[in-house]
Amino acid sequence: MKNTAKRFKGGCLALCFCLLATGCNYPVSAGLAPTRIPEPTQFSAAPTDQNLPDSPSPSPTSEVTPSPTPLPDFTIWLNPTDPAGLISQVTLPDGLHSANQANDALFSLDFGNSPGLKKETIKNIDWIYALVAPFPSLVDGVTSDEFAQAWKGKAQAVFKDKPLLVDQNTEAVFEAIWGPPGANAVRILPAGRLLDEAWNSRPSWGLQPFESLEPKWKVLTVDGQSPLHKDFDPSLYSLAVHMALTGESQAAELLKEVKAVDLAGLIPSTNRDPKKMTILLMTGVTGLVRATAARMEKNGVNYPGQDIVDWLRSGDFTHISNEVSLSSDCPYPNASSTSLLFCSRMRILAF
Repeated sequence: MKNTAKRFKGGCLALCFCLLATGCNYPVSAGLAPTRIPEPTQFSAAPTDQNLPDSPSPSPTSEVTPSPTPLPDFTIWLNPTDPAGLISQVTLPDGLHSANQANDALFSLDFGNSPGLKKETIKNIDWIYALVAPFPSLVDGVTSDEFAQAWKGKAQAVFKDKPLLVDQNTEAVFEAIWGPPGANAVRILPAGRLLDEAWNSRPSWGLQPFESLEPKWKVLTVDGQSPLHKDFDPSLYSLAVHMALTGESQAAELLKEVKAVDLAGLIPSTNRDPKKMTILLMTGVTGLVRATAARMEKNGVNYPGQDIVDWLRSGDFTHISNEVSLSSDCPYPNASSTSLLFCSRMRILAF
């Protein structure tokens, strides 16, 4: 019993010693790191409004009003030698006015070969002129070289020594393109007197803008080209005056946007509109009798028209005046007949 009490007492002392050793931060066993007690966190007092730093006051945003872009001065140069018929159709609206000289203009209406033209072409214009003679004239046409020589005062053939009759504006137009005419090459008259003078001084010829034509004039071909023909090609016609409306395309768009002015729409493109032309072909008196009728019996009823059929078909209307009666009792034609009693056999109706 006593021994047991001694062992218990000794065990308690050993246990206390171990606890004391642990409290003195000595490791109990190798390999275990000592436990560190964290230092208490230092809390500072919450800042008050008085302790806050002063924040910069936002400055008011200033609104910048953009300056309006100034509009250009919309001006157009109309050459004084431009065709009168063209200028008469140009009415300048509000927002576009005429310039006194080409260098001051934003746009130009001038001849296509003028060195002073602006670089950008807004619209091309073809103003057509016609070489004319009194209607009974036998001459049908000339070559462009013959006409050029006549302009220089060296007219040949039927119009030799006959001046070309023109009005003042027409002379100015072609002088601007071809240079001054030769001595006595042209005769300038008021436009209203040209036709009467031409008829009173036959043989004679003249130069007229296409819009001034009337039935008493006969239009002569130049190199086979006539502005009365449906297949007329201005690019092959030496009396077509080529002009151009030029300027800056952006300026033209701005003019349309801010002024509602369509610049290209103000200028006519030509004085010849095929849609407004009606071509009437007339053969005059026709009689399919005697020798003609005999040839038709031999070569077929189409014989009289085989060489002119394309010409007959080229018009909008073709009028043939056949002044010979058709009869089922008409005898076989006699090419040598001298009788003035004419008739045609019914079979020619197949023509």
